[in-house]
Amino acid sequence: MGASLSEGAKNALKAFNKYFDDSHNMVTTIRKKFAHHFDSEILKGWLCDCSGNELHEFVAGKSYGNTFYKFAEDVRYNAIVRAIGGKNIQEAVAKLYDEPRQSALHPFETFADEVLLKIAKELDLKIKEADVADHKTLKPFLFFPE
Repeated sequence: MGASLSEGAKNALKAFNKYFDDSHNMVTTIRKKFAHHFDSEILKGWLCDCSGNELHEFVAGKSYGNTFYKFAEDVRYNAIVRAIGGKNIQEAVAKLYDEPRQSALHPFETFADEVLLKIAKELDLKIKEADVADHKTLKPFLFFPE
């Protein structure tokens, strides 16, 4: 099907693959360093730089209920901010949302929209009109019988 794709769809697929081929993209950084385990080198830097005027919460009990959860989350948030290069967690989250959306999601949607239409045409599916309020947001979709 590749030869029959438009240049836009081909370029979109190349952009999508290029994003995930690069091991230095934000999605890979978060997945490798913060998803299943935390990179001790990243966390260590912030632990050593904790400011004395910051509030850190710990809960302790005589036998159960000891938790450093809030403190651990603060350390992780700050490490993510540094790994992404933001000034604060809001800026880091915005960058983390925007980069994959621009570099991966939009190209994938461009590619998938065209491929889905080509697949539908090849399958000779029955086409039925649907009444949609906002036609600008309509994307191609397929329904398969169960």
